[in-house]
Amino acid sequence: MRSSLTRALLLQYLVNHYLDVNTTIFGQVVPVPATSALEETNALTGTGSLGAQASTCLAEHGYYPTFTLVDYYDVGNGSVFGASALSVRSSRSRGIVGCGRESERC
Repeated sequence: MRSSLTRALLLQYLVNHYLDVNTTIFGQVVPVPATSALEETNALTGTGSLGAQASTCLAEHGYYPTFTLVDYYDVGNGSVFGASALSVRSSRSRGIVGCGRESERC
């Protein structure tokens, strides 16, 4: 029998953490990102925040999500990356992004 930690390490799961509002475009109701609530949705703490969602996953499953889907990762003063750091149990640091260069467009 595998320990719960071993099982957790073998699993990967995705959390969709975004907030939509419905709008009508050409007579069709379409969900669009709730941009007015991004600071709360992408926050590290607080009701409805990404950090709270990660903590709920930890409490319910014993581990953080492997992947997190968000709208507008660049909103929230780095909080999306802070929540991601919780998931990988590391500290936030500036690192390689995109094409392999620090903060440089590809």
